[in-house]
Amino acid sequence: MTSIFVRSWMCRCCGQEVCNECFEDLKELVSERPGDTSHDTIDDFVPVTRFTKSELENTVQDMCVLLGHENLTEDIFRPLWAKGDPLLVTDVGARFKVPWNPRYFIDTYGSQRCEVIECQQGRTRDTTVGHFPTSERVLIWPQDWPPSSDFEMEFPQLFQDFNAAVPMPNYVRRDGVLNLTSHFPSNTIVPDLGPKMYNAYANLTDRDSKGTTQLHIDMLDALNIMTYASLDSENKDGRAVWDLFRAQDSNKIRRFLQAKFPKNSGDPIHGQEVYLDDNAWRDLWTEHGVKSYRVYQTPGDAIFIPAGCAHQVRNLSDCIKVAIDFVSPENIKQCEKLTQEFRQENTRIPWKEDVLQLRTMMWFAWLSCCRQEKLAVSRK
Repeated sequence: MTSIFVRSWMCRCCGQEVCNECFEDLKELVSERPGDTSHDTIDDFVPVTRFTKSELENTVQDMCVLLGHENLTEDIFRPLWAKGDPLLVTDVGARFKVPWNPRYFIDTYGSQRCEVIECQQGRTRDTTVGHFPTSERVLIWPQDWPPSSDFEMEFPQLFQDFNAAVPMPNYVRRDGVLNLTSHFPSNTIVPDLGPKMYNAYANLTDRDSKGTTQLHIDMLDALNIMTYASLDSENKDGRAVWDLFRAQDSNKIRRFLQAKFPKNSGDPIHGQEVYLDDNAWRDLWTEHGVKSYRVYQTPGDAIFIPAGCAHQVRNLSDCIKVAIDFVSPENIKQCEKLTQEFRQENTRIPWKEDVLQLRTMMWFAWLSCCRQEKLAVSRK
């Protein structure tokens, strides 16, 4: 019955038909243990579908209808987010009142010091915000600006503007009731999950490129909003290309990277040493059946990235983005899984400090819920 609604695969030699999931398993089996199946190669299998081309084109067109931020409610968002897939929300930029562009930051914060990283070489150096947007066109970005001070304290006007603009504020904002970090008591040290700004020049070279942000996995949910992109050669808004993978595909990606880049040590995703160019991107699909959600982010677009989803970014123009991490109830399991994975990396080499305090956070969230429940009952 599965093949009625999705494609299946049929062997041209013997006529055997298998569903898409079974075909992926067969591919893996033939690759890892040739001779263990009745088919020594998968080259004789061809895709089969019961839909006509026009039916598929119309269906895909309907599926691609975008939902603007003004139509996105929690009732719509919640079941979509529970699936664990990335989400793109359009037209969020219209909600910002402050012009988040280079001229604004040069005029307002030009004298502030910041540390930038040259993405291709991995070198860091100090400069000023005013120098960054006009300096030599090497691919650089300020790392998590502001690097140490709290965004709200450092940039109160920007913080308020961001808070007023974000979609799904109950999930995303520091004080959002569905953001588990919001339940830390005021007299404790709360993890600094942003917002932070990420500013980088265009990276137009695909060959030997390390991208703007290499392939990695974050242990938290995240929202990334592009507030500015320079115009492209056709005088149109620039963009950044994202490749976002499903969390359940992470182990297949690891096997692919371990085979393709055997010299890299440690976890090939958590090491953040690889950017998949178009050739590697196609090989990943051919060899393991793993394909990313490829998203072209333009100014005003907001991308929700679930915890556990591997992703990479390449700016196709000069871009300014602002991002914030959060912890949603739907992805606690992924956060816990990644906490353990990161702990394993720390046993190999000094790596990352556990600033999230996930279990402490869950305890405070539980206490907060209990208090709210008792308060609600007492009011009846």
